[in-house]
Amino acid sequence: MMEEPELQTISLEAALRHLATEAERAELDKYIEYREFASDWMAAMVYQSKPEYEYGMKYFRLRWQIAERLVGKLRLGDIVATGIKLGGKINAQPIPISKYLWSKLEFDVDTFEACRKDGEKILIVDILFPIHLIYAANPHEDNLQNSIVSANKVSFSEEYGTFTVGSEDMKLKKIQKAIIRQLFNALKERRGKRLRTSEVLNKADSKAESISQAFSESRYWPVLNPLIRREGGECWLLEELEILPGQ
Repeated sequence: MMEEPELQTISLEAALRHLATEAERAELDKYIEYREFASDWMAAMVYQSKPEYEYGMKYFRLRWQIAERLVGKLRLGDIVATGIKLGGKINAQPIPISKYLWSKLEFDVDTFEACRKDGEKILIVDILFPIHLIYAANPHEDNLQNSIVSANKVSFSEEYGTFTVGSEDMKLKKIQKAIIRQLFNALKERRGKRLRTSEVLNKADSKAESISQAFSESRYWPVLNPLIRREGGECWLLEELEILPGQ
């Protein structure tokens, strides 16, 4: 009887890096600072004919290429994704997504969402990854736990200005910190509590017209993007996020 591989729960971002080659990881790190020039439509209009835009597109093209590799492994069942159906129960827990379902899903690596043709969306929370492959991708990793995160656990430190998702501490700028503080406090008060986006931006002294524009220069936006929900002029933190004790 074949022994089942030992699995570890890691974030989607960590899974993408594990599936990338050493050369691809180097390229991602090289071009990551230019991603805003291609992801933000206003910046893209200004920089479209400049090198910064092409560098940003190189980052995204490589990221999409690795994401296709990820979906291929999900379809084969080599790795398993856990997800939450958006618009479902507020206290829903992430559940494994069957490998047979991936042939019917369109995956957007930038929003962490998988969408069915009928419009139903699933937010990808974690990836169950064979631990021997994690070690193979990071043979010199001193502390494997640095890449093992639980993407739905969050905390906010007013003193240090950091928003923590899983094991990643995000050092935010003043305006971005003010935005996250409002959303975090709303989540603490009531799961799913929505705030007017214009009021959130105004209280944060931001001149941006949207949340994504306010974070357009933040390297943390790929992580924050799927966690900050936006709809009908309102914004809120994902209901399924778990606030760590003591907050």
